[in-house]
Amino acid sequence: MTLEQESCYVTVGGHSLHVRRIAPAVPVHGEPVLMVHGAIENGRIFYTESGKGLACFLAQHGFCVYVADLRGRGAEPALYRQ
Repeated sequence: MTLEQESCYVTVGGHSLHVRRIAPAVPVHGEPVLMVHGAIENGRIFYTESGKGLACFLAQHGFCVYVADLRGRGAEPALYRQ
């Protein structure tokens, strides 16, 4: 099954949040899945560009999956103290 992967940035209150969407061309299941990493990881723990990982596994089985990077992690800009 061919998967679509795209990065989106949601901006609220001057801060952006990176969200990766991984889905089959035609999702089978109506309910999306949201995946959030732990304190010392980033969203890449759930997927690779080559289609490996839990997020890709779920997408290959018909789910539309969203993987969030929390502030300062993954594709998010680093946090700095002022």
